[in-house]
Amino acid sequence: MFVKLAKQSLISRRTSVLLTVLAITISVFVLLSVEHIRHQAKQSFNRTVSGVDLIVGPRTSQINLLLSSVFRIGDSSNAISQSSVEDLASHPMVSWVVPIALGDSHKGHRVMATTADYFQYFKFGAKQPLTFKQGKVFKQHFDLVLGADIAQKYGYELGKEIVLSHGTGVTSFTHHEQTPFTVVGILNRTGTPVDQTLHVSFEGLHHMHEEPQNEERAHEEHDHEEHSHEEHAQEGDEAAVEHDHDHKVSAVFVGLKARFASLVMQKWANDYKGEALSAIMPGVALSQLWRMVGSVETVLQVISILVLITTLIGLSTMLLATMRERTKEIAILRVLGASPMFIFMLIELEVFVITFIGCIAGALLLWITLLAAEPLLASQLGLFIDTNPISETSLLVLVFVLVGSLVMGLIPAINAYRHSLQANLTAR
Repeated sequence: MFVKLAKQSLISRRTSVLLTVLAITISVFVLLSVEHIRHQAKQSFNRTVSGVDLIVGPRTSQINLLLSSVFRIGDSSNAISQSSVEDLASHPMVSWVVPIALGDSHKGHRVMATTADYFQYFKFGAKQPLTFKQGKVFKQHFDLVLGADIAQKYGYELGKEIVLSHGTGVTSFTHHEQTPFTVVGILNRTGTPVDQTLHVSFEGLHHMHEEPQNEERAHEEHDHEEHSHEEHAQEGDEAAVEHDHDHKVSAVFVGLKARFASLVMQKWANDYKGEALSAIMPGVALSQLWRMVGSVETVLQVISILVLITTLIGLSTMLLATMRERTKEIAILRVLGASPMFIFMLIELEVFVITFIGCIAGALLLWITLLAAEPLLASQLGLFIDTNPISETSLLVLVFVLVGSLVMGLIPAINAYRHSLQANLTAR
């Protein structure tokens, strides 16, 4: 009878109840969204790279170098030369180097040129290595290794020919159609920007960019056979300059023989005479990045809590506003033998039911939103968010909301308790 009374009472006031449920749904959605995305973003950032002691690149800030090299966010206006990479690799404290080059794309996804050592030394999470779901590492010039998400999104399989585009935008007007790449490997999912990256060799990248120049040069040689031997030598010099330009890289992942060498190598990079270099420790740069967004995170948490408090106050106000309408209802319940405590618990049960429905609806709305936003967050921001909103943290948040609603529900419940006492005195 207790539950049936609460059910009928809520149904009789369904319009105001539905509006209150909607308000709670939105506030719970905001609160869970901030907490879930904050937690997932931090995990996503921290697991992106491990096993790399230093990242060396052109002179820039730590954050810019980290975002461009690891998260593929933004573009580096400068690059470092192959000679600098060779000097770095030959340093006695360096165990291995993996150069990378960025600048091209495929349907908005980044293309990264690197060496076969990348698949051996680059790690993510708790020093987990990259593994292949299908195929193998590239060996030929126009071989290509796909990240898991790209293969799944477009249905690419081994042997598929893919045309790369110039630039990093979703829409490109320059496609390298004369040099398609063939998929020879597909990586297992890592939950990092690797899943959204197409991997090619430096040789393939160079040949892809040189191909139009070679064709143009061949036509010029065919149409101008009267060119002198000296002019041909000059063209060879220009080609050498272009080839040297192609060897510039965006950044270098570095493994050291000893961890204490990190500071030494940072100083080496800062003092390097060949060109202006920067060297960052990924862990330190990640901490600095998180501190930068920490204040924003706190502001969002405060705002979401204030939204929730406002909604709970609205819930209490709605129930108080209906007390006058429910005076006769309370009097009848008292005549039928209901105690003041029964009336008190009835109001608290209604508060619990309204809040519980709002919590479930808010969590469901967040789940649907995460499913829709996951591809966009991954491709545009390099953030890999778990679409399951239920975790220990989210459950604690929901418990907090339910307890908070019961506390705010004490106001209308006590009011109903007093009305029931007055109704008892009037009956006497």
